Amino acid sequence: MMSNGGSIAAMVSSLKNNRLLLKRRSVKLRGRDAFMHLGEKTTERKELHHKKASKREMELIRKEIAKDQEDERRKTWIKYSIILFFAGVIIYLFYQYSGI
Repeated sequence: MMSNGGSIAAMVSSLKNNRLLLKRRSVKLRGRDAFMHLGEKTTERKELHHKKASKREMELIRKEIAKDQEDERRKTWIKYSIILFFAGVIIYLFYQYSGI
């Protein structure tokens, strides 16, 4: 006797349904107008116009980026220090009250 007949039948039917869904999807995506529903505006290439920066502006940008990086480094250091402190406190309390 097979006790898993119902679950195997459900698995087979699920596999067949998935295969049918893939076939339907591939038929929809064939052809050159497969992505026409997106509209022409989204497929157009847009050109970027960059302003030329002077040497002074470039130096200000570099200083601002360096300051931002330093701030991020400091914040990261503080976060890890706090986490390490609380982890130490938790470990200390665990050993203190565990009776080991």
